[in-house]
This record gives sequence, C-alpha cells and structure tokens, in this order.
Amino acid sequence: MRLTSPRNIIKGIIIVEGFGLWAAYLLYFNMDKSQDFREKMKRRFPFILEVYYKSNEWAGIYGKREEDKEMWLQTKKYNFSPCKNTFTIENSNGTTKKESVI
Repeated sequence: MRLTSPRNIIKGIIIVEGFGLWAAYLLYFNMDKSQDFREKMKRRFPFILEVYYKSNEWAGIYGKREEDKEMWLQTKKYNFSPCKNTFTIENSNGTTKKESVI
C-alpha cells in the first residue's frame, strides 16, 4: 500500500485553489459587466451579490449598489414571499409574474 506523496498533495491543493480563483474572477467579471446578471444573482444568491458590492466599495468603486437599486425600482417591483420561496414581479406594464427562488 503506497501513500500519496506530499508533493502530489500540494500540487492538488494548488490546482484546486487556482480553479477557485479562476471561478471567482469569472463570476466577478460577469457581475461587473451585466446588470441583468447582478439581478439574477440578487434573486438566487443575494449573499454573493453583497460580497460583490462590498469588494467594490473596499476597492474605492462606489455607486453600483445605488444604481442597481434605482434601475430595478424603475423597471420592476419585487415582492418576496419567504414562506413560499417565490418572488412576485410586477412589470411596468402592469403584468405580474411569479418566480421560484430555488
């Protein structure tokens, strides 16, 4: 029975960390360039969107959160029902649509 060498374990850790950094960069890049993607993240993973806003503010980039809130309030009205895990979205033309969070 041969044990895995420490060198192989370290290589594996470096590869996993590299993949994680690449995925985080890709997610940040998509959120930075697309307000629609940020809206999707708001509905599905609000904690990730909060990290995006905080990292921008930490880096000295202010105003994204306010721009998004203003745009979303102008175009749609959101009502979240935590018991049903659904959003009721009211568009500017008066139609409503329900979307599931999960």
